[in-house]
Amino acid sequence: MNSRLPFPKLSFLVVIFLPVLLLLTACTQQTIEKDTEVPKEPTQKSEGKATLVLKNGSVYTMEEDQHTAEAIAINDDQIIFVGSNTGVEKYISDDTQVIDLKGKMVSTGFMDGHTHPPGQWTTKLFQVDLTNVKSHEEYIQAIADFRKDHPDVKIITGRGWKNGSYEQEDGTNPGPKKEDIDVVVSDIPVILNSIDGHSVWVNSKALAMAGISKETKAPKAGMIERNPDG
Repeated sequence: MNSRLPFPKLSFLVVIFLPVLLLLTACTQQTIEKDTEVPKEPTQKSEGKATLVLKNGSVYTMEEDQHTAEAIAINDDQIIFVGSNTGVEKYISDDTQVIDLKGKMVSTGFMDGHTHPPGQWTTKLFQVDLTNVKSHEEYIQAIADFRKDHPDVKIITGRGWKNGSYEQEDGTNPGPKKEDIDVVVSDIPVILNSIDGHSVWVNSKALAMAGISKETKAPKAGMIERNPDG
């Protein structure tokens, strides 16, 4: 009797482990098939064709040998053609987006990513700050206050005045004058940059030290604002 006991136990073990073994085999096979799956080929674009075409426009190229053009062909993020409306036709396919500019202008991008380290805030510690004042009277008061607070300085610099503060009702803009600063500071030079950095407002002392007089000619690509008497 005892010699026959192992067989039922063995049959029991086979019944238990056989489904588990089959399940593990199936999972392994699925893993292998998943890992070895061949990726699908990406959709091919029309070779040599554009994804976007702009035509019937006035294209400003910035190139010396071809200042303007009529059309542009673009493939994703690259310009592949700049030229005539006729020439751009060969880059157009059924998948190309075509935009009729109807004579409108296209120009290169204007990008400005510059900084002013360590920043404008440091200049406020040592210069006249006119960025937060708006009127001519406030500008003059700020200059006078700076001189009062810094009686030993040998030169006064600053920035932030705005040309728009001097615009007249008739549309003219005479701008600020050296005599305006002379009223509050005349013994040392005062040099004030406009908020855009393209104009400088100075007093008579600064002009004299720079050797600028009635006879001084304006620099190339620049100008000297003058009083009616020169």
